[in-house]
Amino acid sequence: MIHKEHLLIYRDDEGFLKIISNDFNYKGFMSKVDISVLNNKLLLYGKIDNISDLVTFEGERYDSAVKEFKDSVDDYIEFCEEVNKDLYEES
Repeated sequence: MIHKEHLLIYRDDEGFLKIISNDFNYKGFMSKVDISVLNNKLLLYGKIDNISDLVTFEGERYDSAVKEFKDSVDDYIEFCEEVNKDLYEES
């Protein structure tokens, strides 16, 4: 069951109403996604939660935001391995 506070509602390019979860989860990393509209352009954006670094992502469509979130997680994991840093270290 998904609670309504974990849902985002927006209109896609074809005018259809979309209801999506704003909870992203990948490889143990999570994010809450927000929506912004500027000049009639939709932007979904967020940051990886519960880490000491600031890692952000954004996309103009839901599927691109999901892809960017996953790419950001993968990049963060690679960075942590390169500098020998604990993945889940919180500030």
